Amino acid sequence: MIDVNLKQQLKVSNMKWINKIIGIPVIIALMMVSCQDFNDLLEKEDTGDLNLEAVFSDIRNAEKILTDVYVRIPDYLLNNQNNSGKMAQSCMAEAYSVYGSTTLAFAHAFWWHAGSFSPSTQYVSTNATRASDFGDFYRFDYAAIRAALLFLENIDKVPYDAEYGYGQTEKDVKKNEAKFLLAFFYMDLLKNYGGFTIVDHVLNTTDPELKAERNTYDECVQHIVTLCNEAASGLPLSWPSSQIGRATKGAAMALKAQALLFAASPLFNDPNKPDDSPFRGQYNPDKWKLAAQAAADVIKLNQYQLVGDITKLFTTFTNEEIIFARITAPGYHWERSTLPSYIGWNATNAGRNQLTYNMMQYYKIVKDGKAYDQNDPNGGFDLQNPFVNLDPRFYRDVAYNGANLRRNRIVKVWELGENTSNADKAANLGQINTYLYNIKMCDLNIDPLRSAAGGLAHHNFPFLRYADVLLMYAEAMNEAYGPDVDQLGVGLTATQAVNLIRARTKCMSYPEFMGNTYSMPLMEAGLSKDQFRKEVRQERIVEMNFEDATFYDIRRWKFPVESQRTASILQPVLYRDAPGAAKKLKYQLVEQPRAFESSWYILPIPQPEIQKNPNLVQNPGWPGSPEADNN
Repeated sequence: MIDVNLKQQLKVSNMKWINKIIGIPVIIALMMVSCQDFNDLLEKEDTGDLNLEAVFSDIRNAEKILTDVYVRIPDYLLNNQNNSGKMAQSCMAEAYSVYGSTTLAFAHAFWWHAGSFSPSTQYVSTNATRASDFGDFYRFDYAAIRAALLFLENIDKVPYDAEYGYGQTEKDVKKNEAKFLLAFFYMDLLKNYGGFTIVDHVLNTTDPELKAERNTYDECVQHIVTLCNEAASGLPLSWPSSQIGRATKGAAMALKAQALLFAASPLFNDPNKPDDSPFRGQYNPDKWKLAAQAAADVIKLNQYQLVGDITKLFTTFTNEEIIFARITAPGYHWERSTLPSYIGWNATNAGRNQLTYNMMQYYKIVKDGKAYDQNDPNGGFDLQNPFVNLDPRFYRDVAYNGANLRRNRIVKVWELGENTSNADKAANLGQINTYLYNIKMCDLNIDPLRSAAGGLAHHNFPFLRYADVLLMYAEAMNEAYGPDVDQLGVGLTATQAVNLIRARTKCMSYPEFMGNTYSMPLMEAGLSKDQFRKEVRQERIVEMNFEDATFYDIRRWKFPVESQRTASILQPVLYRDAPGAAKKLKYQLVEQPRAFESSWYILPIPQPEIQKNPNLVQNPGWPGSPEADNN
């Protein structure tokens, strides 16, 4: 019998598919099958297994199950004005998310900053998608896992369809896509909660597994690795352009590398807590070797390369750097909600994803062919002229006071100081500001103020890309072998892998680069393991900024709790020395307190899930956990 939840899942998904092109051509093609016929099929009275058998009696219906799993991949760049621009990074001291006059866009970020995030507050969403509610990761991930398992358990029942060209070979490929998607959503659970309950078949309401305990961390990692290995063995390296967005061999291998990197990281590989449990794995420093090898295997495919123009990485339909991404139809809402006020949209709804000075400090100063931290006096950083000679990625990623966003759009954001009036008010100031606005993934060639008439942009949100793999490789190689050893025969040391990324990081001939022409200096060989660890982490934070990696990286590295308890805001202030005198601008640092505890290194299991299954042990530091903290 097909259960009520599945009926609703398929009905809602199919109606949304017809009304919104999601940008994956193969899925769009599947959507062209009559949605109404499919919903009618599900509405018929259940008689045993009739409905389930009917769904899998026709490939056109069966593939909608797999399509539904793809649709469940989070869409952080939602192409509508109400949901664009909500990312988990907003919870960290490095970022801020704004929506409306007084509230944070991400309700969970608001709770996080205020210290009121809890196993109960995180579980509030009634949304059909997971894009804007990270507290619902648990529920949404398991719904996707269930749909993937349903497909795997039944796809072999579909009869051969000569017209559709669908036989056993095609079924096997589809099954491997489903296995990759299973691994993808299991990985999401692992990143957010640690060990999860492994489910290997579709559960019904009487299954005893509904009360199963969480598996250990290492068991979960191995399950993801196994699924990735099986998927990679039967997936192609690439798809025709009409089917971009489907899982590939490289995507499965890169996901495996990510799982092993997390397993090797300090939060989950702790010598002071060496036993395997749902909270962390058995301590073994050789886990870094496994992660390095997995990333090396992706590099050896010779399938991917870095995009030369860093401004086009996120605004083309696809490119040679993307390994797996959520590709959406052309739109303008990301620009509308992300660019500063009155460049993107109005004061209430634009500039949603903002940076703090905490994040800006990761962008190095470039001087005389060398890169310096901003707190290194040799770099010459000047707080009163703070946006000069920074890492080229800063000018791509950030809109700041004085930035030129093409089309003669000069950003003007400041507060009013001595001897000023409302006539001096900044043109682009929103209602809540850090004065640094994330513009990464924005296409600056369009004008979102004019809606669709101002142009449409391609966006793909990259869950896996080649620069990410190179950084995973560099991090793991350094921990396993040191920064300057090519132990695995890839032809790259850890230092050289980082330098591939730095070599492509150049100021381009666009207005946002303010006439600069320099490139990011290469990292020198000869660093110690500890020195390189600091550098590669900083490189990763900058390169992966606002791709929702920082939220996980800072916590898997166990950055000190104190580093997340203060957000520094670089505030520009317009003032006059005397009434009627010339206007002047100064910058000052304003500190905002943020809440953070060691328990927040990993999310709590939602309280409603524990109430349904008391055998789910709570994560360290959260109420009901057997461990008082996660230090």
